[in-house]
Amino acid sequence: MSAHFLQDLPCLFAAAQDPLRTGLTFSVLLPPDQVCQSARLCRDKGYHLEDVTVSEVQEGTLVLYHYDHFDRPGRICCMAVSLDNTIDSIAGIFSGADWHERECFDFFGTVFNGHGNLLPLLLPPDVQTPPLKKPEQGKISLTTLFPWAQAPATPEEA
Repeated sequence: MSAHFLQDLPCLFAAAQDPLRTGLTFSVLLPPDQVCQSARLCRDKGYHLEDVTVSEVQEGTLVLYHYDHFDRPGRICCMAVSLDNTIDSIAGIFSGADWHERECFDFFGTVFNGHGNLLPLLLPPDVQTPPLKKPEQGKISLTTLFPWAQAPATPEEA
């Protein structure tokens, strides 16, 4: 794998991607406390935020951040799994995250800590259950979504 500026962060896995297959050049799964740091690094390297989205997995709430660069190819995905459906907001780093985080709050109930305007964006304020919440049996594991991200076998397992 070629060196990438996000590899210096504490991460659970990092992988170069095939852009023709995935549309990405690099993916990284971060601990939730590294989301803001990864956003700052992306901003400092000239990347812009494309979107923030959520997917529910067996391990918790998978929050995905897609970044791209205007001047050169290099679309990347930073991901983090929240066990309690809360994660720090990056709206103070990328103002465009405001809308995306509010949408995730509307549809999944994900709370973005530090978000200054976490109000319903598209749904009526009296909606009790986020409409895109999955039942437990409908969730799949991260290793099913990202089989390439499984940790390599240790010598004892080989």
